[in-house]
Amino acid sequence: MTPATKLLTFLLCAAPAAQIQAQALDGRYKLTETAQCIPGADDGILRIEDDILYGAEARCRMTNPLDVTDMDATLYDMVCLGEGTGWQERALLMRAATGGLILVWDGYAFEYEACPAPPKRPTPRPEGSAPDLPVSMSADPAMRPRPRPLTTRD
Repeated sequence: MTPATKLLTFLLCAAPAAQIQAQALDGRYKLTETAQCIPGADDGILRIEDDILYGAEARCRMTNPLDVTDMDATLYDMVCLGEGTGWQERALLMRAATGGLILVWDGYAFEYEACPAPPKRPTPRPEGSAPDLPVSMSADPAMRPRPRPLTTRD
């Protein structure tokens, strides 16, 4: 294997791993104890989605993820924009023992409570479609409903 092929193989394998790291933290977190975790309302909510951290009047692209040895934590280069200003900083993100998020900036550490995941809506069935039945139910005579005897009234 040539050095160029080794490098290409490494890059192809590392890119999906970096994406998986950030997706593990995707979610909504309370910036304050009184923040409401109502879907669609982002006041007082920190959100991570698709490698972007959305905070109070700022958003940061999470780039160059680096796993922290022997910790379930990742160090990122953050490219941020907020209040008309851009800046770059490093930040460490990790899942808290409580299920929330720990976010460490240079000199500051924060723990944010996770918002509960919104309930998933069932996918509507197209009109005229029957519910899926296991093959064994329709094929096994013991599973078929038994006819009830008719009774006569006098």
